Amino acid sequence: MEGKVFLKDATNATGTEISFNSLPPHSEQPYFHTHRKNEETYLILSGFGFFQVDEDCFSIKEGSVIRVARKGNRGISNSSDEKMIYIVIQSKENSLEEHTTADGERHPFEPKWR
Repeated sequence: MEGKVFLKDATNATGTEISFNSLPPHSEQPYFHTHRKNEETYLILSGFGFFQVDEDCFSIKEGSVIRVARKGNRGISNSSDEKMIYIVIQSKENSLEEHTTADGERHPFEPKWR
């Protein structure tokens, strides 16, 4: 995979946009950007480099998780010798009303895989 693959349409999602992304070795996203409504969470799966939000630039590596508010001007670079793979989860800022198990409800249901 090179570049970006969006999953909203493929999954019929109604509250998030998720994308799988890659940056070639020793490259960078060619632009900085903000969002009008959505915050983003970046999950770095492989590679290492730098992430910048406004004037704050910091190192990232496999396992790094970065949340950026909608107005944060953001950009990412890959300093490693391997392709950087990362996931971006985009959702409307301040829209989460319940989370973790607080939004769940358990039901007695017999799994078909048994």
